[in-house]
Amino acid sequence: MARGRTFLLNQLGTSNGSGGTTNTLPKFTAPFTLGDSQVTDDGTTVAIITNVARFASTSIVFNENAADIDVRIESDANQNFVNFDAGRYSGVGEIAFGSTASGNSFVRVSPPALTIGANDNYYHLLVASGGAVTVPAGTAAIVASVNFEEPNIIATGTVSDAYTVRIGGAPTEGTRNGALWIAGGDMVVGTSALATNATGGFFHVPSCAGAPTGVPANGQTGTKAMVFDSTNNRLYIYDGGWISAAFA
Repeated sequence: MARGRTFLLNQLGTSNGSGGTTNTLPKFTAPFTLGDSQVTDDGTTVAIITNVARFASTSIVFNENAADIDVRIESDANQNFVNFDAGRYSGVGEIAFGSTASGNSFVRVSPPALTIGANDNYYHLLVASGGAVTVPAGTAAIVASVNFEEPNIIATGTVSDAYTVRIGGAPTEGTRNGALWIAGGDMVVGTSALATNATGGFFHVPSCAGAPTGVPANGQTGTKAMVFDSTNNRLYIYDGGWISAAFA
């Protein structure tokens, strides 16, 4: 081993053996011949393959040269645990959790089939309360678990429906099923009174052409279903049966 180490050190110092470049880690390019590897170290930053990965004392940067390099992380049983598609949307990229990139979202959460533990609750995405948020001084105008802002759209073409949040449907496998369940707290619509000539900001309720006859099946305890009869201008609420009030 001592003679081998001596040979290696000698090769590093000879022009015919190493072909080395300053700040570049060597590798064997042939038996007993050293050349440059794809790893550099200038004493401050370690980089791999011309900045595909760069490690500094205060930062780690991947793909600094903006190449179309995708990254995929596998779990025990899911080869698409996390996907970073660098070329999607003309190089803007897409992140997918649980599946391959879809091409219709910037961030996609779509886990494959899985089995949960007995008597466990399950959510594709959970934003838990976690530790306390301390507001030391002054006034925090808003503190929330999730905040959605309107999408920034340049409508060169036509956008039929534009919404900040859309719920595409509801499950049918539960004892009770719904698209949205507010388990507690008030539901507030708007931040101020609407102008008399307002065209937006309204709370919309479903309507039917005539008196409702079905029995609502998915309400929670203490909730009542509501629908507007657009033929007879009556607002109906279900309370063991449909009751209504007429509007002129």
